[in-house]
Amino acid sequence: MSKATQTLDILVVEDDWLLAEHLLGEFREHLHSVRVRCVGTESEFYELLPAIRATPPDLIILDIMLRWADPSEKMPEPPDEARSSGPWRAGLRCYAALQATTETQRTPTIFYSVLERADVSELVHSLPPHVLFLQKRADTSELLTYIRSLVEYLPAPSTERRGFLQRAFAATEAKPEWLGFSIDLKKLFDDPVA
Repeated sequence: MSKATQTLDILVVEDDWLLAEHLLGEFREHLHSVRVRCVGTESEFYELLPAIRATPPDLIILDIMLRWADPSEKMPEPPDEARSSGPWRAGLRCYAALQATTETQRTPTIFYSVLERADVSELVHSLPPHVLFLQKRADTSELLTYIRSLVEYLPAPSTERRGFLQRAFAATEAKPEWLGFSIDLKKLFDDPVA
């Protein structure tokens, strides 16, 4: 498969613009054919949610702690839930919005946070097979390895663009050890699509 035949569409939801820029640079340097959209705040995520649902990305990298909006005179008012629980679980609210519709509920997602696994153990233990928690590190090799594994062994897309998850399902048939860790992508499908 020519790596140029496929573009991986990644949505990064991260309010630390220095980290977002760093990730963007790492993706462009180490991944082939990648398109990255960055969202910096929870309110911006909700503004873009209709477009995200209309054209779901192949992968979402989602911070757990996000500020509601960038300070400005026209800053949107946060909803009651965001006001009461603050930024500490904003990424979880964004994830819940993704899970609320069939268009995005099975989109592979990486919670990428400074929080330690023990801080979010209730989340980590309840994650479906297409969602992963990774702790942020200065070294992005673990994140890049995971992302690269998603595309390295995927079959070339057919003339009609097949969904990312359908291509991932086909890849597990051809090369089950492609992820490098145990995950059963077949569980993602109620009715696998060929």
